[in-house]
Amino acid sequence: MKRSFLFALPILASLLLGFYLGHVWAQRRFNEGARILSQFLALKEYEVLADLQYKESTAIEGKQSLLGLLAFMDKIEKERGVAPFMQQGLYLDRGNAYVRLAFLEENEGNKARSEEYIRQAQVVLRKTNMNDTSEGHLREVVTKLDATTHYMLPYVLTFAKSVK
Repeated sequence: MKRSFLFALPILASLLLGFYLGHVWAQRRFNEGARILSQFLALKEYEVLADLQYKESTAIEGKQSLLGLLAFMDKIEKERGVAPFMQQGLYLDRGNAYVRLAFLEENEGNKARSEEYIRQAQVVLRKTNMNDTSEGHLREVVTKLDATTHYMLPYVLTFAKSVK
């Protein structure tokens, strides 16, 4: 009896320790996943709203929504930090917003402000793996994105391509 108890005790201790460590690790991973998912969903919903306002409302309201989106992105980065694999998508979405702001400013006759937004888009998009950040290419990409009848985040497009 004593021999079997001495044999079973380390096994039981190992099982309990393994259960505890597994539980702690799983809880941390779950919390991290929940944080990332909430960030992604909040950003997605805000971008859909900004997209609708940009496409369907006045230029002033579109500009306000895009500036609000950029402020929201800054807030997420500063307050909570962004998961490393989401950072590239955030850069793409931010670059898209800057180019759209450039379009709105250009339509209002504010050429200097339009050029500044294009420069900001180029700076942000150079942080991604985008090879061509020329003004013409950015205008072409965002014009194609704006021509779609449905909205899909540029980040989702990037993610979908990487999965295939």
